Amino acid sequence: MEKYLIGIDLGGTATKVGLFRAGDNLTLMDKASIPTYREGGLSSDGEDPARRMLTDGIDAARGLLEKAGRVTEGARIAGIGLGVPGPVIPSSDGRDLVDGCVNLGWGQVIPADILTELTGVDTVAVLNDANAAALGEWRFGESKTETPAFITLGTGIGGGVIRDGELYSGAFGSAGEFGHMMINPSHPLLSRILHSGKTDITAAADLEYYASASGIARIGKAASDALPEFENFFGDEEPTSRFIFDRAKEGDPRALELTDFFFHVLGRGLASIAVSLDPSAFIIGGGMIAAGDFLVDGLRNTYRQYAFGPTQKTPILTARLGSDAGIWGAAASLL
Repeated sequence: MEKYLIGIDLGGTATKVGLFRAGDNLTLMDKASIPTYREGGLSSDGEDPARRMLTDGIDAARGLLEKAGRVTEGARIAGIGLGVPGPVIPSSDGRDLVDGCVNLGWGQVIPADILTELTGVDTVAVLNDANAAALGEWRFGESKTETPAFITLGTGIGGGVIRDGELYSGAFGSAGEFGHMMINPSHPLLSRILHSGKTDITAAADLEYYASASGIARIGKAASDALPEFENFFGDEEPTSRFIFDRAKEGDPRALELTDFFFHVLGRGLASIAVSLDPSAFIIGGGMIAAGDFLVDGLRNTYRQYAFGPTQKTPILTARLGSDAGIWGAAASLL
């Protein structure tokens, strides 16, 4: 009897689900992406957001099984792997505690209990979403360096660290939470925004506040509200990182100033990580890598300006599995 694994990657904007056939290796049979329920708090029918999101993920997995012509009984599903955007505290009984997901509005949750209740499957693995992406890329992508540091750029910023061939999560499940590094950008654009007196943007915050997809959109919106030269920059469009990077590729000087700020902040962040971990490579994944060479080349150039001595040589690569790395890693955590 064939056995299947489900990999679920919960993101701030989208939830990705993969159906894998388990054997000597993993085979991705099909995948789906659905919007992540993001209203926060209880839904209109009183349902907890964690349960709602996990239910949506399982419903998508059942859809993949039905599409593949497979039965949906739990006996055919050997295990469920879940990546979540928050710290995961290991438990001796396998019912790991998620100690809050700020971007999802979760408090403390034991997802395995909910998933087992929804499916009848007892084998459930839960790990941080960026750790899942790091594991997936390291095992099934082509990032086969010995000690890479994986950085996910999406709604927030996450990360994962591979040490001695294993995922390193730290004493409290927070290793690789690079997005929460405190940073003071000291960039001319930010200085002009702050001196305008027309913004609530702060001068010092964590890395993802400035350099995630939501972060650069935040700075772009602040610039358009506070600075005459940025007036009507977004027009009728929603402020998004995609809009900014697309305009930067077209040579818009305002967009180029915003991306310069982004590279400045993220480059400094990577330089700090480099002197702490001295990784063999930085692997960049997450939804923002859709910006392609423009993003990676800009980041490489800025990183080298701030990197300490020998760490200037640290390669910066893109994840070969792209935004699928999380579902691969979630499934791989069951092997």
